[in-house]
Formats: sequence, C-alpha cells, structure tokens
Amino acid sequence: MPNIDLTDVVEVSGSGNFNLEPGGYVMVVTDFSAPIGKTYCQLLLDVAEGPKTGFYRNSKRPLSVFLNWSETMRGRLKHALHVLADSNPGFDPVAAFKADDWQQFVGRSIGAIVRLEMHTYNGKDYENSEVADVTTPAVIRSGDFVVPGPRDNREKRGDVSGAPNPPAAPATGAASSMKMPWDD
Repeated sequence: MPNIDLTDVVEVSGSGNFNLEPGGYVMVVTDFSAPIGKTYCQLLLDVAEGPKTGFYRNSKRPLSVFLNWSETMRGRLKHALHVLADSNPGFDPVAAFKADDWQQFVGRSIGAIVRLEMHTYNGKDYENSEVADVTTPAVIRSGDFVVPGPRDNREKRGDVSGAPNPPAAPATGAASSMKMPWDD
C-alpha cells in the first residue's frame, strides 16, 4: 500500500468536485485560449497560494477570466488589464494585448474573487465556481474585498423557486488613466 498523507486532502465524492468555496484567491495564469475571429481571450487560472494551491492542476475546467474587447465589455477589459499591471510589476499587459501575444500573460499573478454560479443544463441543476471580479493579490491577502452572493441562472420550473437576479449596481470607481489600444 502506498504511503500517502491525506491530512490536507479535501474529500470529494462522485467524479470530482472542482468548485472552490466562495472567497478570495491569489491565482496564476496557467494557459490561455484565444479563438481566431472572436473578440476575447480566455485566461485559465489556478490557485497560487494557500491551502488550495494547485487546486485546478488536473482539471479540464479551471476557473478563467475573459479579456473581452467587444464594445460593451471594454470597461471590464480595462479593469482586468489594470489589475494585471498592478499585480505584476514590470509587465505591460496593454502592450501584450496590442501585440496579440497571449503567452506573455502565462505565469502572471492576479487576485480572483470567486462566487457560486448556479445553472440548468439538460433539465438538471448544477453549481460551479466563477470569477466574479479580479483585484490584486495584495487586496486578496489583506481580506479587503466582498464576495458577492451566488449568481442564479437556473431555469425556473416546477419545484425550483426564487426571484431573478437584481439589476447590477452602477459603477462607482474612478476612471483609470491607463491608455487602451482603442484610445489612439
């Protein structure tokens, strides 16, 4: 019999649970997916610090952050690029973005605020972890963040009840002075 220490292993039943508990995590970009002809790049993440380090190491469904440059998503893109710049001194995410060089993002740190997302697929309800927002690792380490409640996307049917999600609160942050490619 192998001599394996299971003290710090999280017990999982069934085929495996790749959901993190809601909270703040210091993450690292492990890979990316940039489909040709699309207006986004998906940065794949894994936990970089703490007891959940490497949580998504063997997962085919890690958490991710989308860098979406479609017209309606540019504010979120600018926020993510600003956080990546603040989290990784010397790294210029806007230059990497302009160069379409996604490999430069791999290995970079980012703070992720993770919440629960509920949805229905083929008539069955599921729960997943999702990145609700990004911030710097320093903010995650300080605990100075708020985890939003679950996002409920389940189909309303039969015994499933609940009110729809409330409308999003208006943005209150100050505009960043970071220059974006479309500002030229």
